Amino acid sequence: MYSSPPSEAQRLADEPLRHSQLLLSASEALQGAMTVDDVIRAVADLVSGDLVPSHVGIMLLDPVAGQLNLVTTDPLPPGPAERWATVPVASDQSAARAVRERRPLFFRDRDEFREAFPDQAGDLDEIGWEALVCAPLMGGDGPLGTLRFAWADPQRLDVSERAVILSLASYVTQALERANHLHDRITVAETLQRAMLPVLPAVAPYELAAHYQPAHRIDQVGGDWYDAVCLPDGRLALVIGDVTGHDIGAAASMGALRNMLRAYLLDEGISPSGALSRLDLANNALGDRTMATAFVATLEHDADQGLVLRWSPAGHPPPILLCPDGRSLLLSPTGLMLGVRPHLPRLTHTEALPSGSTLLLYTDGLVEVPGTGLDEGIERLQRFVEDNGDLPLDRLLDALLTDHRGYAHHDDVAMLALRVP
Repeated sequence: MYSSPPSEAQRLADEPLRHSQLLLSASEALQGAMTVDDVIRAVADLVSGDLVPSHVGIMLLDPVAGQLNLVTTDPLPPGPAERWATVPVASDQSAARAVRERRPLFFRDRDEFREAFPDQAGDLDEIGWEALVCAPLMGGDGPLGTLRFAWADPQRLDVSERAVILSLASYVTQALERANHLHDRITVAETLQRAMLPVLPAVAPYELAAHYQPAHRIDQVGGDWYDAVCLPDGRLALVIGDVTGHDIGAAASMGALRNMLRAYLLDEGISPSGALSRLDLANNALGDRTMATAFVATLEHDADQGLVLRWSPAGHPPPILLCPDGRSLLLSPTGLMLGVRPHLPRLTHTEALPSGSTLLLYTDGLVEVPGTGLDEGIERLQRFVEDNGDLPLDRLLDALLTDHRGYAHHDDVAMLALRVP
């Protein structure tokens, strides 16, 4: 049955409900926005169903450079883009004026815009805009930029529509502040984490390579670390570990454990199990008990066995030793993780390292696959190492992150590899 389109009177009567639904949807959608791009996509999706602008953009303020930079899902034509995508705050461009004067600018058609900005009216003709709104985004510490809407046709922009736009600007401001705060926290955590990762020592004739990859999700930073230390008695110590948690606290705890372990390893003749035991006791006695997994090994020459690896695990996924004939073995058992029973005795195991062998230490982010168990992930990793073990060490580690994984990682990954010539 045919139904006639709603009349103008009916549309106006329904407008308050539509606007309320729009603002409710905006509040819900922007709650989950974690980056500036998330914010602009959410706003563009929301307003397309009601206000129907032909352009939605955020002019972000860069206080250091003194300019506004456009973020949008709808790029501008090349000519106007040079004048509208990056705008000095001191200029007389509409977005800059809205920021400086801290008030919204509404232009229902080109005539109104031409009265305020006669030198810029030609840009609206070239872009194809008829109406324009610039709403300042006022954060707690000052302006963040402007929210800009533009339409290809004249707009009423009555009191109701202006109220909706200003409410959206308020929601966008809150979302941007949350995104900026999260970005700052993640940047600090990643900087702290990377700063505590060591520069690998020169250990000729052996080869060493390492790689650290942050988690795919920006709200996840972890406590993964690796280390390689040349000991005073001529041995080489290899360490990998993972503090539980995914925040800046985990990164700080990782730094504390790493530095304590380094100090204990410098004690002449200390075994891997002895270093882990002392670390676990100190971890328990000196404050909050940090839960972590770790694997400590020393590379040394034995009078009877030649080159050997002495190692002790603390709940960590078993490293893979690739033999010259292409077979591999797991250095298990895994032992008890740190922070559980600090007085429990730990064992040191020994494994011969033949010429041409490769040792891979890694954290669980490399083998955790959604929907599968850890053992299955380790078996898959072991097969990949056997098939690709002839690659140079750096390329092998790159391949482990790209070809081996092939999916977005939700945990950070640390790897340390040693090759015997």
